[in-house]
Amino acid sequence: MSLKAMSGAIALTFLLSGCAVNSSFEDRAIKAKDYSGALYSVSIYKTGASSKDIDRVVARIKEDAGPQYKEKLFDDTKIFISYKEKNKPFFQDMRLYLNNAKRMGLLNDEQAQLVDALLYKELASQALARSNFVDGDLRGLYPDLNNYMGAAREVEYQRALKGELPTLASYALVYESTNAVDSVKAQALLPVIRTRLADLVKNMTKGSGGEVSAVISIYSVAKDSQVEQLMLQFLSKVDLTKDQVKNEVAAVKPDFAAKILAQREVKLKIVSDSNDPFIDELPKAIEELDEWVTIDDDSDRRINIARLRFSERPSSPVVRSQTLRFPDFATLLFIPKNASVIYDTVTTGYDVNWSMNVSDSAKKGSKVISGKKSEQKVECSNIRYKNVFGGEGALGFVPDGIQAECSAKSNIDFDNVRKSAVKEIATEILQVVRNEKK
Repeated sequence: MSLKAMSGAIALTFLLSGCAVNSSFEDRAIKAKDYSGALYSVSIYKTGASSKDIDRVVARIKEDAGPQYKEKLFDDTKIFISYKEKNKPFFQDMRLYLNNAKRMGLLNDEQAQLVDALLYKELASQALARSNFVDGDLRGLYPDLNNYMGAAREVEYQRALKGELPTLASYALVYESTNAVDSVKAQALLPVIRTRLADLVKNMTKGSGGEVSAVISIYSVAKDSQVEQLMLQFLSKVDLTKDQVKNEVAAVKPDFAAKILAQREVKLKIVSDSNDPFIDELPKAIEELDEWVTIDDDSDRRINIARLRFSERPSSPVVRSQTLRFPDFATLLFIPKNASVIYDTVTTGYDVNWSMNVSDSAKKGSKVISGKKSEQKVECSNIRYKNVFGGEGALGFVPDGIQAECSAKSNIDFDNVRKSAVKEIATEILQVVRNEKK
């Protein structure tokens, strides 16, 4: 990118990032030779801009750019369009920008027509890539859009034939739009689509789950037997979520979705000889950890929990007065010579430990689950100094040494410690259910 283009892109990025545009932005943009940024600012973002504001900016552009101001603004405008995000407001705003550029003589008729055609091509490309992108307002601003759609469709079609589209979803959109006007022409895309799908199945990774919607979409529009088989291979291997199976897969292959649900869904009933409160918390924790597991009291499959040990012990608060051993230099400046820095701490503790035998009625054997968690919470207050004569005075700040000790332990939440223990127990129960080794 040229230095001029780069400066223009940086200036426009700042302008369009949502930052407020102040009264001097246009002058700074013009000084940076970013003429399109200046015109765009006064046309679009300058709140309450008057004709005098626009006239002033236009005059400054002409003065700074010199006799070639039309060519320079034309080049800037093309750079602007290439780097700007192509959302709906962009296409709406560019109509006002272009009208001002033509009205104020910053572009000649030929240049304005070229910019207009470029905007139409960009809009047609976005309309193909994103369904429902063009609404009534945009169609009113771009009444000749249909004249450009055919050309844009052909460009995307040729790219698809060459296997140059970036995503599977892109192929689905091109196939669908082509098939709407020429089904024979759409059929020519099938070999490319099959190859793309075969490569996906062959090179599946953990991130392939994000392609589920695109794979199903391609099958939905193509209805090709080879695409169908590749889709089923993909869906059999990919790590589907429960929602994907129930909504997306079931929409095209209800029997296949039912088979997956039957294989992966697990219903359990928790049975315990204990009335410890954590038993009531386990169902939610288990379901949050594994969406395929449901706790159902009517299930024949039982998880039996035999308590060996479970105890929770919150300790009573312990209050102590502490002396800061090594006050930092800034603190020493605010206390009398040889004085000590004293503060009070309130320490509370929480301990939870457990041991239980867990067995699954659907499997042989059992597993002993045990563990322990403990935390201490320390809160500091009443920070003061004591001089060598026994007198005390308050400190209006927290010395670094006290801040380091107290901040780390002051926000300990014992409820979270308990939840962490329950989650750990639930995780080990799921290892029993899934017959996994820790």
